[in-house]
Amino acid sequence: MENDAWCHATQTFVFFFTINVWWLSKKMYICNLLNCLKLGECKTKYITAMDFIKVLLKLVGLAKEYIDESPKQAAPARQPRYEPRQEEPVVVEREKTAEEWEAYFREILSSEFSAYSVREKVPVTDIAGFANDEFKLYKKRPYQAYKAEWGQPYTFVLEKDGKAKGVVMLGNGHSHYNNVKYLIARVYAKKLGVPYINFYTQMENERGYVIGRIRKFLNGEA
Repeated sequence: MENDAWCHATQTFVFFFTINVWWLSKKMYICNLLNCLKLGECKTKYITAMDFIKVLLKLVGLAKEYIDESPKQAAPARQPRYEPRQEEPVVVEREKTAEEWEAYFREILSSEFSAYSVREKVPVTDIAGFANDEFKLYKKRPYQAYKAEWGQPYTFVLEKDGKAKGVVMLGNGHSHYNNVKYLIARVYAKKLGVPYINFYTQMENERGYVIGRIRKFLNGEA
């Protein structure tokens, strides 16, 4: 508000100052013209008057420029606006369910091992019969009898010519080595000479790794 009032006052001053200059220049021009006629010095006096008028007009122009620039100088400088950086959302991969893992391995077995027929969730007794053999599952336990029917059903069994050629067992955590049902199923498969191929579902189990590991067991390289 104070700056606007000052500018208005300055503009008023310049207006009246310009009117006075114009009037004085006219008056000076007339006086010099009369002196020119009387004294014969018209050229010199006229040039002096015009130079004076030019100086005054220059001052008026400078004053006008100053008035035009004053609002720009008075305006506060705008601070740069910084937009907050948006962080990329973290994508958390969801763990597969048991059904999704089974579908994943089913597709691999059917596409990469088409020479075999695949059975799912096969009871241990389908391979070992209703056996009741004695063996040692834990180091700190003695030999004892474990029935085949107690074993965890095999997730997948690869067969050829009606005989089991390999077992693919899916398990979570430490079930392959701590869960007695898994241990019984593992022992009976080995007793019959059937490759037992276990996979942990808490691992990534990339496709190439799964295919390579199954082929390794089936070829007797494991």
